Amino acid sequence: MKKEVIRGSADLSRAGRLGAAILFLCGAWPPQLLLACQICLPVPTTSAVERLFDAELVVLAQEDPQNPSSLRTLEVLKGEPAVHEIDLFLDNPSPRTLALNSQRKIICTYHSDASVGRWMRVGTADGVFGPLVREILERAPEWQANPKKRLDFFANYLGHNNAQARTLAHLEFARAPYEEIKRYAGVLPAEELRTSLKNFRLYQWHALYILLLAQSGEEQDRDLIVGKVHAAEKTATPLQLAAWSTAWIEIEEESALDFLETRFLGNPGRTIEELQAVVLALSVHGANSPSSLRDRIVDGYRMVLANYPQLALRIVTDLVEWNQWGLAPAVAPIVGAPPPELDRAALLQLRAYLREAELRGSHDVPPVAGSSANTLIIVLGLLALVLIAVGLGVSKRRAPQKSAN
Repeated sequence: MKKEVIRGSADLSRAGRLGAAILFLCGAWPPQLLLACQICLPVPTTSAVERLFDAELVVLAQEDPQNPSSLRTLEVLKGEPAVHEIDLFLDNPSPRTLALNSQRKIICTYHSDASVGRWMRVGTADGVFGPLVREILERAPEWQANPKKRLDFFANYLGHNNAQARTLAHLEFARAPYEEIKRYAGVLPAEELRTSLKNFRLYQWHALYILLLAQSGEEQDRDLIVGKVHAAEKTATPLQLAAWSTAWIEIEEESALDFLETRFLGNPGRTIEELQAVVLALSVHGANSPSSLRDRIVDGYRMVLANYPQLALRIVTDLVEWNQWGLAPAVAPIVGAPPPELDRAALLQLRAYLREAELRGSHDVPPVAGSSANTLIIVLGLLALVLIAVGLGVSKRRAPQKSAN
């Protein structure tokens, strides 16, 4: 069942890339979105705040003493209580555990069309998290009108001693774009950040701590950041290399880029995982940078295309968003002799980049075999593939629900 859900997600991802290729070939470029910082949150994650906002029903529940493996609703915090039974399984507690937790209250959400489960547990309504959830629900309209106020609110909970509130705040910050994260320099003391970076239990938040540490302005933090990138280069360890590289570029742009270009981008002997980490750091900075820095990053991307053609789609995605068409001569040879890592959808997007570069008057765009006459046929064929892939993805995601019923 789990494998089917994963495969369905892959089908949808492939369909998305095919759909993007269709848009590119038709000349309809997708809009730029305000995306989460991929360094802090490499895998898209739905926060508890989003679940609360999207839920049709939010309730305060408690273990039912007559049926210890189930929950009963005590209070409706959002929505109309049209659904009475909370379909969540709880581990069977011992009589002693049930007695100790007899007053414990749990916050749950209900989504009628949720693909991963209609009822979901958000957290335990303790003295901090319970009132926090109520305030989140009250502030939803205000945050919708002014999203920056949402991050301002959660900044107060980043170092909170309540684990649930702290985790919620960390995830909110990890979902924020890099330029937004930079606004909160000093929200956590530098000493606390250094201590947290030594705590492996907090590893999932280390990237966020590293980006915040780059804003401290202290020499010892500069030395730590530079030393970490040098150590990663010597040991060929990509662990948090993206975050450390991003931090170094933030505090010492020229020397950081010189090092990264010499030791990684222009060096064909590095691992693909290392290059992906460094390119991610460059991408984050290139997204919101002065033209001088972006031009330097684009020059670095030229090295990547020459030495690591399998990353061409990643590079071209940024080039399109940044309206940079001058690397078409470096992309064309990859389309002509593609590495096996690039599938058909990826190659179509690369061809679309070349086509758009030519239309925009970019000079020295070499011709690529097979890139001319059959655009309409390709578009129609891809559209059929998208519909098939989406249909397969949806059916596979629904399959577990049918078996559960």
